[in-house]
Amino acid sequence: MGARWSLAGAAVICAGTSVLGFLIAALAVSGDRRVDAVVGRTTEAMMAPPGLVSALAFASMLGASFVNLLFALISPAAVVRARVACAAPERALGAVCGERHRLGLDAGG
Repeated sequence: MGARWSLAGAAVICAGTSVLGFLIAALAVSGDRRVDAVVGRTTEAMMAPPGLVSALAFASMLGASFVNLLFALISPAAVVRARVACAAPERALGAVCGERHRLGLDAGG
């Protein structure tokens, strides 16, 4: 019985991290400069501490349950996926981010 929960939890974490990371990256790409700046600074702030420390902080704030544990493990990893999705030029979102940077439309330019 315990292996079912563990394997299901791992599958949910993998899928949730990918989906949430893609949504964060899509939000950063589709918005204007201010949205891009807010999303960029938020992802940088969440990437500053190690992911496990962020997951422990989320889990302690949310309380003890399996769903809260899944959310606590998905959240820190999703921002890393968002940065990778926006930084990889061979992917669709990365190409859009690169084009925005080339045109000077990104938050830093």
